[in-house]
Amino acid sequence: MRDRLPTTACATIHEHSLTVLSEIGMAVEHDAAREALDAAGATVDGTAVTLPPDLVESCLDDAPSSFTWHARNPGRTVTVGGDTDEQVLTPGTGARHVLSHQSGRSRATMADFEKLVRLAHVAEPIDCIGYDLCSPERFALGGIQADSKTPTPDTNSSKRC
Repeated sequence: MRDRLPTTACATIHEHSLTVLSEIGMAVEHDAAREALDAAGATVDGTAVTLPPDLVESCLDDAPSSFTWHARNPGRTVTVGGDTDEQVLTPGTGARHVLSHQSGRSRATMADFEKLVRLAHVAEPIDCIGYDLCSPERFALGGIQADSKTPTPDTNSSKRC
């Protein structure tokens, strides 16, 4: 089992996140998302959105305590949350740069993406690949390049949940 944060540390992170969301907020570029947040009780000023703590707490209360990521290979299906001590290990995602012992730091490419998917696929401790392991230059913004609307190719990994 991997060590978890102590309950007091989780509570501190939660309290600070409420402060950030209510006082600093976030930029929301999607019109429909801003409209939905406004209708739910958020404060919208242009693309800047702040969330009052009671709205965040209400949404957390409504969220399920666990959910299941169903894999194509049923043996790789994982449950996140709940009353279990099991943790789901996934690699970090969305890195715009990669670091190589051969070439140093550079923008991620499709070749880097493919290598990372292969590594995550064969790494026994990795439970699933939840999203893009890196954002190749051609495929920025979560799978869609801002100026061309080109989708990220399907990696077809059996670990992809």
